[in-house]
Amino acid sequence: MATDKLGAERGKMAEKTPKYISVYHMLKTEILSGTYNTGEHLPAETQLMETFRVSRTTIRQAISLLKEEGLVEVRQGHGTRVTHADAVATPFGISGPLDSERITITNRFPDSDAASPTTQAAFIDIVRAEVHVAQALNLKVGNKVFRLQRVKLIHNTIFAYVVSYVPIDTAPGLEQHSGTVTHLYHFLEKEYGITLNSIEDTISAVPATFFEAKVLNVEVGSPLLLSTRTASANGVIFDYSKRYIRPDLYNLSIAIEEPEMSGHAAYQEEVLPPTENNIRQYRRKHSMNPGKPKAIIRTEERRCRYDRIIIRQTEG
Repeated sequence: MATDKLGAERGKMAEKTPKYISVYHMLKTEILSGTYNTGEHLPAETQLMETFRVSRTTIRQAISLLKEEGLVEVRQGHGTRVTHADAVATPFGISGPLDSERITITNRFPDSDAASPTTQAAFIDIVRAEVHVAQALNLKVGNKVFRLQRVKLIHNTIFAYVVSYVPIDTAPGLEQHSGTVTHLYHFLEKEYGITLNSIEDTISAVPATFFEAKVLNVEVGSPLLLSTRTASANGVIFDYSKRYIRPDLYNLSIAIEEPEMSGHAAYQEEVLPPTENNIRQYRRKHSMNPGKPKAIIRTEERRCRYDRIIIRQTEG
């Protein structure tokens, strides 16, 4: 069972990380990866205790976090049932797509003194589409595609290597512009009338290969951010790109606006440090005054149970 495999990783748990946080992360990984589908039950507490070699209290704390995110429900005598295996909750209890008006995405460059990044003009050649390129562009393996390679800099230091693939039929003669294209989408719109209307980015972490290490001036195996993108015009994918980025020189900040509290036009906010006394007071208020606006607990990547406590109070 997958839980047994994850349990083998218990010896790798960071000493400073509470055990229930580590158990929570491993169980959540199993749920979101499809090991447990919606409607299925997690193993019994005793089995989880044996798997992770932790106490019953630790298991219940981990399950409580999963319950708060809406991933499981606990029924006395019936065990713990997975309720939304495909849901990924945000700190505001949101799952699924979000309205773009509630999201702000910002590129940040540590110690850059507000400097703007620059992009070197792309080197463009023609190559045969490998499997991953062909699949992304809906082509046959071996079909010819344009390959555009370029680097991005901040303070004259390369922080990103970008390689893009464009179908030959999309922009005939594109290779003739090698050394002049810096902003691909603007160029395609101006020269070929291709108007971008959809982008999908997937961000992951990868170790630097020998090639990326040389381009980005890092050690082989250093962690890099990998942004894999497909761009479409009228439902047709015209660009497949990979961006290898140094995380020490670039940060991606995503801010999510909290949904408005129903029935409350405005509120004041008091931020309290997560001391034992404040946590105790929060629990008391939450249980004794269920009709009042609830305190909201935010955690930072669930590394700590209580990162800070915010008490929201309505005006008037």
